[in-house]
Amino acid sequence: MLNFEYKLNLCNLLINNASLRLFQEVRELEPYRTDFMEYYSTALWHLQQEVSLSALAQDMLEQDKMSAAAWCCAGNCLDLQKDREQALKFFQRAI
Repeated sequence: MLNFEYKLNLCNLLINNASLRLFQEVRELEPYRTDFMEYYSTALWHLQQEVSLSALAQDMLEQDKMSAAAWCCAGNCLDLQKDREQALKFFQRAI
C-alpha cells in the first residue's frame, strides 16, 4: 500500500505535468502572452526544469519588463539556480 506522502507527490506531479502541457500549447499559440505565465514558471520550478524556466524568464523580460509575471518568472528561475537573494529582489519587483 502506498503511503500518503507518495500519493500526494504523485498527484502533484500529474497535475504539474498536465499544466505544463497546457501552458506549452498556450505559448505555441500565443508566444507573446504574459498573463498567467507566473503559474507556468511555478510549475517549471516545481519540476526543476531549469532550461525551460530560464528560456521562459528571458522571453518574458524581453517582451515586457514592466510585467509582474515576467519578474515572477525571473525570480523562480533564480531561486531554482539557488540565487535566493536576487530571486527575492525580483519577487519584490513584481509586487
